[in-house]
Amino acid sequence: MKIGLHAAMLERRYPHPPDAVAQAAALGADSYEIDLGIGRPNEPWTARFEAFRQLVPELRETAERTGVMLPSLCLGTLWQTSLASPDPDERRQGVQVIRDVCGVARSLDVSVLLLPVGQPEGVELAAARANVVVSLRECLEGAEDAGVTLALENVCQPFLETAEALLEVVAALGSPTCGVYYDLGNASFVGQDPVAELRAVAPHLVRVHAKDTVNVRRERPPLPETPITGNFTVWQRRTTVTLGSGEVDLEGCAQVLRELGYEEGVVIEVPQPPEGAAAGCLENLRAARRVFGA
Repeated sequence: MKIGLHAAMLERRYPHPPDAVAQAAALGADSYEIDLGIGRPNEPWTARFEAFRQLVPELRETAERTGVMLPSLCLGTLWQTSLASPDPDERRQGVQVIRDVCGVARSLDVSVLLLPVGQPEGVELAAARANVVVSLRECLEGAEDAGVTLALENVCQPFLETAEALLEVVAALGSPTCGVYYDLGNASFVGQDPVAELRAVAPHLVRVHAKDTVNVRRERPPLPETPITGNFTVWQRRTTVTLGSGEVDLEGCAQVLRELGYEEGVVIEVPQPPEGAAAGCLENLRAARRVFGA
């Protein structure tokens, strides 16, 4: 099983993505998941995307030189422009983000785009899911042309908390271009069983995030500086810890993945402070290889 690192593991220590890719290689990771995350206040997406587009040649060169794969991109910026929003303009912006990134995905050999979608305030769950379906339909052609799969993640938002809710969106689209990116640890924040959920999403499982948590409430949630669509305070309920040292049944999840014949790799997402990034990554990589048999 290939084991990778999400940007949250290294980006606070290495904010320049090519440097983070090189460091991931030095630490022994097989892959690295870049996050086009929540930007700074008043920073338009067009400017952020152009800056990223300019990095593509350097990212590709770094990946080829170090042997680290870049199979997926996390579109964290969608927290700012939710595909579930009741505001058509916000949804259009989210659709444009996906179309833009599809345009550069092939240059990086990216095959999966991770889509985190925030829960709009004051919108019924069914309406929010319907908005996501409408938005994603507008992205399917571009994704197909780029050869990428759009993968919804269980990011602890009420309308997509469960496997059943995620699969409702996937079924409504009826396209192999849309699937599920399941985070094993996120389930713990909302009281779901990741082992059972993995079995449920199995036919549409695209990628997996590995995260472990303990039942210790954080003092404050990791709120972004800029306004978002969705409730970030959910991340205050528990604390993330090194894989295998918490309460998430990672062994059970690993067994399910083996039973399914899943071979697409696991990406670790246990956010690390800048001063301890290298040590934290090494500890989690060792634990992931022990648990997932890589």
